[in-house]
Amino acid sequence: MSHIASTAASTSSRRRVWVLVLLALVLSAALAGCGSQKGYFGTWYARVSAHDVELTINKNGTATYQDGSRDVYEGTWSRQGDSLVLSFDGKVSSKSEPLKAILSADGNTLTLTSDKPGWTADYYHRTKE
Repeated sequence: MSHIASTAASTSSRRRVWVLVLLALVLSAALAGCGSQKGYFGTWYARVSAHDVELTINKNGTATYQDGSRDVYEGTWSRQGDSLVLSFDGKVSSKSEPLKAILSADGNTLTLTSDKPGWTADYYHRTKE
């Protein structure tokens, strides 16, 4: 093999290594949040229909929904893709449950929505506004 061919092969190999390293970094960054619901856990706050609402999602698969200082509803959650499905046995909304919780990319906003008609999305935050 000539010196020029050897240098070209060496340069090509180095490029491949750098491309693989960059690809590995991009994939690990993209997958860092996958497979974990840790961002969902904790207490979330929203103002819904002139009421302050607290939604608490626990690691053990339970959740609580408190509408103002009134009733507290106990429920459960399960994972569905990148979101959580919340069920309160119809006590939060008999027409719209189960509810779907979707976490924003920055982890600071939780959107609570439903696949059923009549539910308007609610936006929860980690701190009271």
